[in-house]
Amino acid sequence: MSILKYISIADFITVLNALIGFLAIMYVIDELFVNALILILFAIILDGLDGLVARLVRTKHTFGIFLDAIADTVSFCFAPAVLLYGIYYNPGETSFTSWVNLLTVLATFFVVGFGILRLARFITQQNKIEYFIGLPSPAIALFVVILLLPLFNLNHYPEIVLPIIILTSILMISDVHYPKFKSKITILTGVLVGLVILSLFMPFKYYEFVHLITLALIITYIFIIPFFIPQGNTSEKQIG
Repeated sequence: MSILKYISIADFITVLNALIGFLAIMYVIDELFVNALILILFAIILDGLDGLVARLVRTKHTFGIFLDAIADTVSFCFAPAVLLYGIYYNPGETSFTSWVNLLTVLATFFVVGFGILRLARFITQQNKIEYFIGLPSPAIALFVVILLLPLFNLNHYPEIVLPIIILTSILMISDVHYPKFKSKITILTGVLVGLVILSLFMPFKYYEFVHLITLALIITYIFIIPFFIPQGNTSEKQIG
């Protein structure tokens, strides 16, 4: 039990993040896809919260860096990939006879494979810098979840969603710079994601507007903001 002495409050939140991501996978297996969407969104909130708590309590050990990467692998690589597989893969056919199944397998492989590569680079490059290098894994997880919200009805359009996810996942192993959110922006993002979760439990009057705003913001972050971020040498830069 000596391992407990290394665990801070922020680390407990990180472990909870991983457990919720694992539970999301279980819900996909049970074909409760909306429940899985909600849990992945909760995991995104917890991922932002553990960073805020770590800064508040001034956690100094490196244990949390490794723990965070493992939790992100479960919640933001495996969980969204399994969700895509559960929604789009037709078990009555194979990847050789169905182009949808082939795209589904490719999308899940890209999300998991490139996500793992990115997180491995995060562990080995720990220099403090102003920007992320490569698309953060919570961002692609949020993008997957928002695209699959019932409002947009894209579950029936794999020819749209799957190629977009395949191309977007490549950004995780790119050298493209993405801004790090400050505490206030992190809190605002968490509130917005929280409203999306609430709307899936109990739709309110303007929930469609919240979903559209969230989709617009994540698209802006992934595809537009990098054009306004200085791009340069990344050999000594961290991609958290």
